[in-house]
Amino acid sequence: FRLDDNSGKASVVATVRLHGRVLARVSRRLRTVHARVVYTLDWRPGAATRGRPLRFCVVGADRVGNKSRVSCAWLTIR
Repeated sequence: FRLDDNSGKASVVATVRLHGRVLARVSRRLRTVHARVVYTLDWRPGAATRGRPLRFCVVGADRVGNKSRVSCAWLTIR
């Protein structure tokens, strides 16, 4: 995912859901971000997620608490 803020610093919260139920929540504290960089977060999926339609969603926030829109994508573990 990509993340940017006009202040140059942002934090992020990502969730992975299966049928609306949160399976994982991963966050990163405030850090320097650049619009051209693709960021990643580590998460180890359980075997039960293989081949199932998961929803990966990300929300960014700046130092003063302004949040981005939730951005989601479908995810399939092979």
